[in-house]
Amino acid sequence: MTLNPKARVLAKLAAALAAAAAAAPLATAQVPETTQPLAYSTLYIDADGNSHFRNGGSIELRLPSAAERADGDMYFHTMAGVGNVMLTRLEAGMVEEWHASPQRMFVFGLEGEVEMTASDGATRVVGPGDVLLLEDTHGKGHLTHVPDGADYVGLAVLIDDSAQTAASVPSADAPLPPDIDAESYSRLPLIPKDAFDEAGRQIFETINGSDTAMPRLGPPASSMYSVEASEPFDVLNQLLRRTIVGRQFFEISTLVPAREFNQQYEWTGHELGAQRAGVDQAVIDVIKYDRPVDGLPEKEATVIEYGRALLRGDHQIPPELFAKMVSLFGRQGTIEITMTMGDYTMTAMLLNAVDQHLPPDREPMLPVH
Repeated sequence: MTLNPKARVLAKLAAALAAAAAAAPLATAQVPETTQPLAYSTLYIDADGNSHFRNGGSIELRLPSAAERADGDMYFHTMAGVGNVMLTRLEAGMVEEWHASPQRMFVFGLEGEVEMTASDGATRVVGPGDVLLLEDTHGKGHLTHVPDGADYVGLAVLIDDSAQTAASVPSADAPLPPDIDAESYSRLPLIPKDAFDEAGRQIFETINGSDTAMPRLGPPASSMYSVEASEPFDVLNQLLRRTIVGRQFFEISTLVPAREFNQQYEWTGHELGAQRAGVDQAVIDVIKYDRPVDGLPEKEATVIEYGRALLRGDHQIPPELFAKMVSLFGRQGTIEITMTMGDYTMTAMLLNAVDQHLPPDREPMLPVH
């Protein structure tokens, strides 16, 4: 079998992706100088179980530096969560009726062509040099057909989400950094109630309860260092937990800034809160793994897109996105979602500043970016 030049490069890349899954991170001195995008399409599933194609996916491939090119080295991109690589040959004329992908995987075309039809009727052809991400792991799935005349040969690069999580979530047993206090699990020691004057003790008890001499871990403990400001900070947080949008959208609104600020303490508490509130794990995972919102219910997808727009890029909200938020949640609901995201952005900044760690009895749940 003779592969065309682009297919040969993709074959090398796909093989390297699997080998890289267990590789150690690159040292800072090896940070790439330039990148080149490898475009791919995605076959995804919507909330009703129907499959669709989407363009616009891109893997940023790192190009070798001038020094590496002079040495004749080749650098392969690493991708978290990559599992096994399978060489696939499908016979000419083969038809596989409607089926879901057994797991998420990249498909790299090497030789011949394969046609895949989504349940909405759209068809894509994967040939030499093409890349398709299959995410239709439930629902009707897709139909596969190899045209007459030539077999199809490709590489299937399996994505193991559980391995990705295990490899990238910090261990609860990791030793604390030297600047972290052993009682507060942050850079600031706990302030006991009796260290405050009468007014300060009243605020302390309002936030932490009257039956404890030490503050609660996390935001309450750190906010005690500005005790007068800690009271309205806590009052706002409690009010936002009772907004008209309900518990599920409150929790979704906390998770978006927690993900954007890589705030482990905040995320771990609120992923559990989201699960208790009944938020679908698929919604949580779109935020956790920074995936596209395609296939999510309209309300959940819109809130996630709204939060990402506020916290990324130029931080501006397009008119059509704001109008959609208002149509789904009303003016009050839109503002309360915005305030919730702002409150938890402030909380994430506070916790990041003091490098708040989880206590050893709580397992971290947020993969590190």
